[in-house]
Amino acid sequence: MNKQEKQMEDQLRTNYRNALKLVPPKFKDEFMETIMPLEKFLSFTVPLSLAKKTKSEVIPPFLQEFIQNRFSIGRFGRRMTIAKASVDAIYSELVHNLWS
Repeated sequence: MNKQEKQMEDQLRTNYRNALKLVPPKFKDEFMETIMPLEKFLSFTVPLSLAKKTKSEVIPPFLQEFIQNRFSIGRFGRRMTIAKASVDAIYSELVHNLWS
């Protein structure tokens, strides 16, 4: 893993931890095990690092779509909204500073 990939992985881990803080306790296990397991989220390390290096505009929309699709599993996003949790805030934390 090169330096840029390590930095991207660190950013992904930080974003994940910050997003997890916004997930209500009753949804945390589902989030970590089914909706967005850390390993699955970290699988974007190399593509995001490469996209940043080459200034590609392909990976960011792909990651956005991926997260949106994951939140639709079992109506997770809808159930979170009903529980008054901010799905947008969680999403924002997941992608914070990834392509800026």
